[in-house]
Order: sequence, then C-alpha cells, then structure tokens
Amino acid sequence: MKNLLSFNPEPFETDSELQGSPRDWGQEAEFSSRRGRSRARPPGAAGVRRRQAYTKAPRPFDAGASIPSAATRKLPSYRRRPPFGRLGAFPVAVPEWPVFPITEREPGVEPSRGPEPEPPGSASEHVRWVQSCLNEVMGLRLATDGIMNAETRSAIRSFQERRGMRTDGLAGPETERALAESCKDKNPPPPATATAGNGPATEAQPGELAGRLGPEWEFETVAQRRRRAAARPGVSPLAPPVGVAPFDSQGFRQRIVRIANQELARWGNGSIKETDPQVRQTLQDYWRTGAGVNYSDAQLGDPNFQNDHPWSAAFISWVMKTAGAGSAFKYSSAHATYTRWAKDNRVGNSVNPFKAYRISELAPQVGDIVCKRRAGSGATYENIRPGMKTHCDIVTDLQPGRLVTIGGNVSNSVSQTAPRTDAGGFLSDPNYFAVIRIDGTQPSVPIAPAPTPVTPSTGSAPRLIKQESAPPGITLYVELDLQIVDKLKIAAPPITGIFIPDKYVPGAAADLILYLHGFKAEAIRRQAIDQYWNSQRFPYGALREGVNASARNVILVAPTLGSRSEAGRLVRPGGLDAYIEQVRVALKAYSPRRQTGSAPALGNLILACHSGGGLPMRQLAGGRDRALARLQECWGYDCTYNRGDDVFWEGWARARPNARVYIYYIPGSSTAPLAESLRNRRVQNAIVQPSRDKRHNYVPIAHWQERVQGAGFLAVRSGGAIQPPGYSSVQRFQPTSGG
Repeated sequence: MKNLLSFNPEPFETDSELQGSPRDWGQEAEFSSRRGRSRARPPGAAGVRRRQAYTKAPRPFDAGASIPSAATRKLPSYRRRPPFGRLGAFPVAVPEWPVFPITEREPGVEPSRGPEPEPPGSASEHVRWVQSCLNEVMGLRLATDGIMNAETRSAIRSFQERRGMRTDGLAGPETERALAESCKDKNPPPPATATAGNGPATEAQPGELAGRLGPEWEFETVAQRRRRAAARPGVSPLAPPVGVAPFDSQGFRQRIVRIANQELARWGNGSIKETDPQVRQTLQDYWRTGAGVNYSDAQLGDPNFQNDHPWSAAFISWVMKTAGAGSAFKYSSAHATYTRWAKDNRVGNSVNPFKAYRISELAPQVGDIVCKRRAGSGATYENIRPGMKTHCDIVTDLQPGRLVTIGGNVSNSVSQTAPRTDAGGFLSDPNYFAVIRIDGTQPSVPIAPAPTPVTPSTGSAPRLIKQESAPPGITLYVELDLQIVDKLKIAAPPITGIFIPDKYVPGAAADLILYLHGFKAEAIRRQAIDQYWNSQRFPYGALREGVNASARNVILVAPTLGSRSEAGRLVRPGGLDAYIEQVRVALKAYSPRRQTGSAPALGNLILACHSGGGLPMRQLAGGRDRALARLQECWGYDCTYNRGDDVFWEGWARARPNARVYIYYIPGSSTAPLAESLRNRRVQNAIVQPSRDKRHNYVPIAHWQERVQGAGFLAVRSGGAIQPPGYSSVQRFQPTSGG
C-alpha cells in the first residue's frame, strides 16, 4: 500500500498537451493516424530511417493549425514500435470477419444469422453514413470511404460507450438508431448489408444505465476540436418518434391474455403433448415467428430433440408478436435474453413499455409476465444475464393467494400454473425473481431495494495512508476498499481523499460534498485521487482550492473510481451508507480537532460529478440509502451521456421539490442533447446551463466555487484561505503557468 501513492503518473491532460505539445497528439490524432496499424513518429525522431522526404507540416492541435483528413494527409511510411506495455486509445480486440453477434440461445437452437456481412475492403454506403455521423457527433476525422476498418470500429465502440449500449463495435440496429437520432440533419441511413449488432445496454451495475462517455482526465484535443453543430432544439433519445402513436399498453395486455387462453384451448388445456402430430405446425410457427428458427416435422416429432430444445421462450415471443408488439419486444428463444433486456429498459428509464421489476416491488397483474429460475441456475434480478436458465409465463387471472399463469413447454404442452402470492398479492414462491410489466406509465425514477442495514461503527477507523497540508487545510488519504475492478481488469487503488478546509469549524454534524470523477485516459488508468485534484500538476483539478475560496464550512470527499468511473460497492444498496459511515469514523480518528465522543453525524449532503461520474451519481441519487434523506443538491459537470439522463433527473427533481440538480454542459457536444432536453422540460429545481468554459476538463472548475458558495444551507467559516491564483471576479478558474 505504501507504493500506491508514490508513483509519478502521466498527466491526464497537461497544458502543453492542450496547446499542441508534440509529445502526445491526443485521441483524435489516434483515430486519424492509425491507418494500417501504424502511427506517425514526429519528424527527427532518432533511429528512424526515412524512405521518402516529406515537408514538415504543423503539428496537429498547434494553435491555428488544421488537420488534413486521414485520406489525404501524407504520413511517413515507416512503422513505429509502440512502447512496451502501452495499449491503444481504445484497447478492444477487433474481431475478424465475418462478425456475428453472440446471442443467448437454449441448447441446440441455431440462431437466425441474417445476411452475410460485406467482406473486408468493400465500400458500403451504409458505412459511409456511419462514418459521417461519427465525425459529426464525436468531432472526429474518419475517412468517409465506406470501409469498416479498425478506426471506424473504435469510433463506434466509443459512441456506444457514450450512449450506454453494448460496446461491440458493430453498427447494428440499436447503434444505427442512436446515430440517426444524433444526426438529425442527415438523410436516413441506407440499408445495411449485415444485421449483426448490439442489443440493449448491459447494466452499469446496478443500472447500466447505463451509459458511458468520452474519457475524462481525457484528451482534451477531442473536446477542443469537436465540431460545433448548429444550434437546434435538444432531442432526447428517449422521445418517441414524431407521428408515431403511443404504445397501447392496456389493449396489448388484453390481447396477450386472450391469445394465451386461445392457445391453452388449442392444446386441450395441457392434454395435448409436444410430440403429437396435430401440433407440429403450431410448434413450427412458434419457433419461426417467435424466435426466427425453422425446424422440420421430423425434428419436432423426436422426443430426444424436444428434450434438448425447450420452446417456452419461443412461445412467449410468438404471443408477443401475434398480439402486435412489433419492434417493441426483444424476441428470443431464451427467456433470460428478454428478461435482461426488460430490466435494462427499467434501469435505463427507457420509453419502451416492457420493464422488469423485482417481485418485491410490484404485485403481478393480469397481462404481466412472471419469471423464475430453473435447473439450479441461481438467476436473480440482480444477476440476470443471457445464458441463465429461466422460465416465464403470462399472468391470465388473479385469485386469492395465487396467480393463474399460462406458459409454453409446461409439462410438454401449453398449460396453466398457479404460483403462490402473499396477502398483498406479491409472489411468495422463492423461485420467482422478476415481474415484467407492460406499461409505459411506470415511474421514471427506478425503484431501488431497501438499503442493507448499516451497523454503526464500533470505533474501527480505516487506515490512514498519508495526509497533506497543501492547499491550506488538511487532506486525509484513507484506505477504503470499494472493490473496484474495471473493464480492463485493473483494480482501482482503495484510496479516498478527505479534504478539511482551512479554518474549518467542527460540530456535531458534518456537511459533505461527495465528488465522483470521470474516465481516466490511457496513461493514468491506475492513478489515484491524490493526483486527480493536484492543482500543481493539473490546474483544472483545483477542487480543494475552490472549497477554501468559497468560505463554506463543508468537507470534500472523493473516492478513487475505476478507469471508466466504476464505483464498485459504493453504488450497491446500502453502499453509500456504509461509505459515509467510514468517512465519519475517519474524521473522528484523524481530523486535527479530534472529537472525544462519537463520530460527527451526517449533516447536509451534496453529490457532484464530472463526465463519466454522471453514471454513479445517478445511481446513488436514485437509490434508497438512508443518507439520501440529507441530500440537498446534485451537481453534474458535462456528464449527460447516459440514456435517460433527462427523464431521470426530471423525475428526481419533481419528486424532491426542496432539492436541486445543476447540470452544466458544452453546447454542440455529446452531452448537449440530453442536457437541453432536461432544460426544455422546464422543471424549476432542475437548472441546466451551458458552461462558460468549452473545454471538457475545465467545466467543473469553471463553475465549482460558485456552486459551493451558492449552497446557502452550508454554514460559513469565520475566515478561511484567500482565493487561490486563477480565480477571477466571475469565479472562473484560469490555469496558471506550468503544469
């Protein structure tokens, strides 16, 4: 542990990099120069043999320099061996063609593959459209040559992360829709030749929510040079298409119940079995219409084949399609696929009417789908994922102490079951774990489970790693393990920074600001919080100086998150309570004015975040931990990348009229559509403002002091540190010289 804070990491963004230092040309240059898996080495590099002479052009991102397109710019023809251990900007292996999505299926069910993808090297109008939209939305300079190369796939992955989708690098239907929403001024995409692509977003635990973003401590050259789109009304990706009638949930529920009862009668109330010749064509229709799979009469008449090919999910999918679900349902030959998809809809606040809830949250109604684990799969609402063995049925009637459900492949037929319910109508059978409600009017703020009780500390304080006295005040670094292992399998340092400002006045309660940082760039993925807010290295990290300058009597707390803002145990039920409890104990044990009694109680709480930290902030704000009763404000700095951010924060603000959420964004950037959509919803206590500073990393510090000072519920310190250099009369932080 003593070595955790002793390294000297590469800066997440130095001033020289922002102004065009030749040392690192940034993420955008990575996109435009990695053609043929080579990277240009700056002219004059030692040990390099030139094959041809070329004129030295202005370095990318030099002031006033323009970047020629990747298709026309001449690069040296030599190859550079990358430094040992260094990964690319987007370290995701590019699959070889042909590429097909990995979909869950029950044993023996062959998925419908669809058309073959185009061979590598062939141009496609659809790919040209994808490249053009990526250039517009993300400010890139991809060559619009219609070739799905490594650069294009990397850009697609980045876009998918920003929108909270599965990051498979494929321009599938969902990615295509998201691109079309972001490129409203573009013509609709030409038909794609390959239908392979991503499905619903995987969860961001507990709500992947979803979403993800461009890196923070990230290469600002991307934000600096992203194309500024003409001002247009904010468009929420969740808004239903103009001119499309709303989904008739009530009528649809009635139809699926009627169809399920008709099928029950067709199968003789369960007396006709699956190998009976009279239902052969019916089974073929279930498989073909519901799951897109064709089986022969001989296969369906073989008992061994039937044992290996459960058809219950195909039956549910067939009922949904026959009832008119259209594109609103996730048709599959496996229940876990659409159950997980429905959970993603709920967690991400999608407008899709199919949403999955815990059995403790909703009492089933007629027309719901109820799901249970089977074959010892251990499936739960929290861990459901494709590949887990589950079974779902349609609720067709409610009776005292039980439901009446109809399902396929129940006793080798279409049959009824009667799951038990308690006095409140909730499922009491221990094998059930989810209720899929088909209703677009469900509340937008996800219902979280009751928090895990947090036992008051008996005095065991987290280990003190070190402390600092600069900036003025005391900064404690304590060991709080949130068990964060990011997507790259990198364990985040278990380090939390606690800043007690100069002239802080302790009391029986302590007001806290909990700050959640964003993504970490490639060179600093293992960096801890002590470097993040070190303003001597990174001027835009002067959060502690801003608290000092505000003269507010508040403590700043910041955990070290994963390289993609993973928050681990912090965002699990009860995690916030447990974390704050440890912070309180640390304050009692290590603060300069140690208290002899109990640890200070939690006073007012503020959640703040930048960039990728928007996802864990949203998860925390939507939870039910006891500490949230003290939550007064949420501050989001250029963080609205996640699908449903506008709907979530609208619902959160309306449900808490005495609290406030502040959102700052960069106009014309990837965060603008959802931020402007939230602004246009006109919720009085949801304040959305364009940032004064248009550089992504500087958005927090441009508005930090004004937010701390503007929190009138925070007490004022008597005295305090003077304003740090760089704060102007309008509270905007200007970087000092050096880096």
